[in-house]
Amino acid sequence: MGYLHLCSAWPFPVNALAVGAVERGFTITTAMYPVEGMMCESCMAAVAENIHSIPGVTAVVMDLVTGGQSPLIVTSGTKLEAHEVRGVVEQVGFGVPSPRPTELRSR
Repeated sequence: MGYLHLCSAWPFPVNALAVGAVERGFTITTAMYPVEGMMCESCMAAVAENIHSIPGVTAVVMDLVTGGQSPLIVTSGTKLEAHEVRGVVEQVGFGVPSPRPTELRSR
């Protein structure tokens, strides 16, 4: 499908997740966004598929938290603005409550 999602529980807190890599000539940015309103796997798949279509996005990882805030982790080879991700999530029918993503690691 062109995206990666995880359906199992995280083995550690999402805010402790630190990922990132530097490739020759590229900046890799990874950020976490809390997504509200998802209730099923197809909700998660719709969000992940649409986020993956944003130019520069290289990986999308999600964990479904039914009725709560589901973590959406986006890795991009370019600087990705929070409003771009928020707009895509809202277009699919869900919400991103925080004004900025939690920056996990950027190099």
